[in-house]
Amino acid sequence: MVLTLISAQFEFEEGQARFLYSHPEPALLDSEPTDAIRLRQNVVGDVYGLRAGPVTLLLSDCLVKAHRSGIVRRIPLLILNTSIDRSDIECGRADVPVGPHAFVRVQISTPRSGPDGASNVVGIATQQGTLEGDVGAGGALEALLPSERHYAYFIASPQHGIWFEIEAGVDDAGTIELALPG
Repeated sequence: MVLTLISAQFEFEEGQARFLYSHPEPALLDSEPTDAIRLRQNVVGDVYGLRAGPVTLLLSDCLVKAHRSGIVRRIPLLILNTSIDRSDIECGRADVPVGPHAFVRVQISTPRSGPDGASNVVGIATQQGTLEGDVGAGGALEALLPSERHYAYFIASPQHGIWFEIEAGVDDAGTIELALPG
């Protein structure tokens, strides 16, 4: 089976794809993602054993290019929720629509150094799932997020965070600066 990502806004040039299937219990996913499958020019090919129904597509180490602005970013993880029909499986191909998204970076205004390993780890809570990463000293967590409300926070103290909104039609939503508490 072949999956094609359909987006008027972005080109998904390369990366790895994995799938998580919905569990019979609402709001649960099967525990393990599938093996990685290569993503190239919006196409995830050689997908075997795909089941009909809701599926979460995890794209990792994904090189993404915005059509309008030409901005290119490597995104560590992108979460897309979709559904596969039996007719898609029968014909061996499915289109996965990708709605309005924008690039965003989350960074720490004054990174900490020292033995506290969680001090420079940030997260972004989305309706699709949570993205987390160690931004180190002066680094940023790069993300491609849908046009909706999100929450950026410190892993060590999730209550210290910022709500932010991604507007439709924007390729780059800019940088979210988190200030470390204390």
